[in-house]
Amino acid sequence: MNDLLVLHAVPDLRRCAGGIASALPPLCAALREEGVDSQILASAMDEGDAPAACAKLLMERRSWRLPAQIRREVACRRAEAARSGRGLVLHSHGLWSWFNHALSAAAQSERAPLVISPHGMLLPWARRHKAFRKTVAWRLYQARDLAGAGAVHVTSEAERDAAREAGVACSLAVIPFGVELAPANREAALRSGSPGAERNLRTFLFLGRVHPVKNLATLVDAFADASPKDSRLRIVGPDEVGHRSELERLAALRKIADRASFEDATFGEAKRRLFEESDVLILPSHSENYGAVVAEALAHGVPAIASTGTPWRVLEQERCGWWIGPDRQSLAEALREAASRDFGELRAMGSRGRAYVEAKLTWRSCARQMASLYRRLHWDGVR
Repeated sequence: MNDLLVLHAVPDLRRCAGGIASALPPLCAALREEGVDSQILASAMDEGDAPAACAKLLMERRSWRLPAQIRREVACRRAEAARSGRGLVLHSHGLWSWFNHALSAAAQSERAPLVISPHGMLLPWARRHKAFRKTVAWRLYQARDLAGAGAVHVTSEAERDAAREAGVACSLAVIPFGVELAPANREAALRSGSPGAERNLRTFLFLGRVHPVKNLATLVDAFADASPKDSRLRIVGPDEVGHRSELERLAALRKIADRASFEDATFGEAKRRLFEESDVLILPSHSENYGAVVAEALAHGVPAIASTGTPWRVLEQERCGWWIGPDRQSLAEALREAASRDFGELRAMGSRGRAYVEAKLTWRSCARQMASLYRRLHWDGVR
């Protein structure tokens, strides 16, 4: 059954953009398996990227011209859907941007059902960042756009609560993003392919944007405080606002520069090898709506340490990691405890995490829930 066409709008589809860009292409692929054709509008994407077949790049840089351009794109998709007897649903990924606002305006003018995914942008820390600009945007258009949505999609109960506190009154759908499962023989790969394992050296990995919201300065301090025996810290990801140089100076000051490395973002097969070479993932963020990298680590059989600024309480519940405060002392204690576990214990924790992902967090599961949401909104509009 191919009964719907969904047009997704995202300002930045480049891999360096992080969570939204990494989640949207696999979501679209999984939706097609559920009979939901998905197309993407973006204002930036990597040249020659795989999603290009279903994505259109809008080069307009003048924000005042975006509404008319996106309205034309929506009208074209409505006509395309009508010719094939399908319904049309619009899905806006992100907040505050004129790009997202333009899709909301088009949904209103075309009377098309609209889903908005804030992607963590309503969490308290995120709203405080550049607060004046966001307060102005909220009053000008953002509150109205959210109120006009058929549903707001959030990935966790914490994000749902933050949306309510921010004043979102419309229907909220809690649907976690999925993750691709790594091969089931990750344990064998760890023993045969991990430099850390061969040297009996534990590798703690942070993977994500190198940005102050990730609380990485506290992590560097905590690693120095804990001084876990036979361990190293790898911080891997795109540098934002010059934060990497600040962390490198801190690592030198704390005399752990020989055990802490700072590396550029990695993707595809290189990213998979990075998980195979790591023993524990750590996500110490002040604030995360989801923290998809934790799901990725568990899918590769890697246990995780995540802060209570993330929605990953399940790490404790499923005994596949640690869910601790984002403060320096709590992080140091978790690092010491993880370093004290032998490799067999860590692999057992990772195996439990992988089983949880396989049961709860596949892209197929996510796509089925999203398709159900789209169909409900479409038929509500038809009635």
